[in-house]
Amino acid sequence: MRYTAFILIGLLLPVQLFADEATVKRIEQEIALLAKKLLSVTGKESYTIDKKGKSVTFIGGCFEARDGGIQLTCVTPGLDVQNKGMKSGDLITAINGISFDNNSKENNQLKFSKLTKNIKPKDVFKMTYLDENKQLIQVDVVVSEIVFPSFNLTVTVP
Repeated sequence: MRYTAFILIGLLLPVQLFADEATVKRIEQEIALLAKKLLSVTGKESYTIDKKGKSVTFIGGCFEARDGGIQLTCVTPGLDVQNKGMKSGDLITAINGISFDNNSKENNQLKFSKLTKNIKPKDVFKMTYLDENKQLIQVDVVVSEIVFPSFNLTVTVP
C-alpha cells in the first residue's frame, strides 16, 4: 500500500497574513497525524524529510485517462479547476480542440501527456466536459504555479 502526504503550510490559508492560535494548533495536529502515519508506514522509529523548495506548474486537479475521456479524480481547492465549477468525477471530452470522447484509455493517456508535457503558468486550457448530470460544459482553465517551501522535518517515536 502506498500513501502520499503533502504538507501545505502557507497554502492552506493563503489570504490570512497572521494565523490565529487555534489555526496553528489545528495545523500542528494535522502534521502530528501525518507524522504518525509516516512512522507506521515506514516501520521506522525515526524519519527525516529534507525538501528543497520548488515551483510546480499545476492544472488544479488529478486526472485519469479512461475510455471516452479524461476523468477528474480530485480538485485542488482555490485553483482554477475548482473556480470554474469542475468537480471530481467530471469527464473531460476535449482540451484545446483535441477530442478524447471516442478514444481508448491508452490513446487518451498519450494525448493528455502530450498536451500537458510543456505547460507553463498562465497557459489556458479550453476544456469541454460532462458533469454529473451529463451536461456538456465548456470552460477556460488557467494553469497555476504552486510554490512549495523548503522544509526539514524529523519525526520520532516518543
